[in-house]
Amino acid sequence: MKHIAKRDGFTIVELLAAMVISSLVVALVYSMYVFAGSLMSGWERRSDLNTIVEECSHTIEDDILNSSGVVECNDSSLVLESGQIDTISYTFRKGSVSRNGIPFEAAGQVSQGANPVNLEASVLASVDTSTAPGWPVRLWSISIFGRNGEMRDSSVLRLSTPLSSQEILQADSAGSAKD
Repeated sequence: MKHIAKRDGFTIVELLAAMVISSLVVALVYSMYVFAGSLMSGWERRSDLNTIVEECSHTIEDDILNSSGVVECNDSSLVLESGQIDTISYTFRKGSVSRNGIPFEAAGQVSQGANPVNLEASVLASVDTSTAPGWPVRLWSISIFGRNGEMRDSSVLRLSTPLSSQEILQADSAGSAKD
């Protein structure tokens, strides 16, 4: 009977056990990687949505505060005088807010493809003549609503601006014409 020499190495059982354990570790690491990637993608989409809603709100606010008067304000548009000849025109359509014909867009919106950011805006303005010093002011309520798939974000801005001297004269002349 021949004697089998003892050799160094692994048995089949040891190799199979090592393969199963390493496969489980690789699967766990891969699933954590995929989960972290989807979590980061969601955070990025939420951040893009918040950025575009805030950018739109601040741009409208800045334009109102720097304007010299209001030409038109209704459910679908806002037109502001920004100088002697220039105007700034906002158009509000379902899912889109445009400034001078250029829609507000998120930086990464083109690459997002299936879930673009949809914006809706509501701009309300009214004139209040009962202020303490007696100067009429325009009261603004601006609501911006953004949607990206199931995510929602909004911004509400309330401010008051004094009427321009030209608007006060127009209001006085319209009031005296009615008398």
